[in-house]
Amino acid sequence: MKRYLKIELKKALTNKWFLAVLGIAVAITFLNSKEMIEVLIQFQELQIRMGEHYHEEYVFLSLYGTWIGVENHTLGMAFYFFLFPLFALAAYGWSYYGERKSGYVKNVVSRTNKNIYFASKYIATFVAGGLAMVIPMIINIFLTCLYSNFALPDYLYGYVAMSHGSLWAELYFTHPLLFTIGYLAIDFVFCGLIACISMTLAFFIRSRLAVLLLPFFFLLGVDYLKRGIGGWLGTEFEMSPMYFLHPTPFPRPVHGGVILLWMLVLFAITFGICMTRGRKDDVF
Repeated sequence: MKRYLKIELKKALTNKWFLAVLGIAVAITFLNSKEMIEVLIQFQELQIRMGEHYHEEYVFLSLYGTWIGVENHTLGMAFYFFLFPLFALAAYGWSYYGERKSGYVKNVVSRTNKNIYFASKYIATFVAGGLAMVIPMIINIFLTCLYSNFALPDYLYGYVAMSHGSLWAELYFTHPLLFTIGYLAIDFVFCGLIACISMTLAFFIRSRLAVLLLPFFFLLGVDYLKRGIGGWLGTEFEMSPMYFLHPTPFPRPVHGGVILLWMLVLFAITFGICMTRGRKDDVF
């Protein structure tokens, strides 16, 4: 298991698609940083014109209010949190489909146990999808550190769209670094599971494009339907991953139970199908 997992992880993290996805995602985070710098310059100029005293610890200039995970008004942020499913899917989600079609799977399972191959493939797909989401966000945090301070967020100011009662809202205002790390972990796990949807679909679909795009359109469909369903159920919580994976969602607060339920369902379906169909399918 260890040997094949190492091989799969190396393939996942060094293939051209994973590197291309990272390049595009990081470019979007640079766009976000550029926009935020322009906003901060305008803010400082406004303070000077109004004769107000500018100080470094002002909450609006804090890292915890300006990195891509918490601000909610730049084009870069909008692009990133609309396209993130494609980042996760394109990183390595297509791998099993390609290896099945090329006959590579036949060569591997003839030399090892099917469970080892499919478990290794699942883990590598999961890791690549998660990293494709969080690595650019971490890079954006370091970029933001170059022009922002580390002042604690202040709930008295309306610059941060942290919903009252949202997931870890109190932690955000008291220990924002822990909040940031926790949300990066959530995004990693969720996007890893999104990537594994593509691997699961490869058992049933014979189209590379469909394997990559159907999970994306599924998430868009959930986002569209949740507006009506949410009102029908009377829920106040955000149910769409397109929104609740952004650390400061808007307009509905996020409930941890919703995220956990999504994760458990996605894991049960994707891992269950990949392992059971992998054992039963005749790849020869």
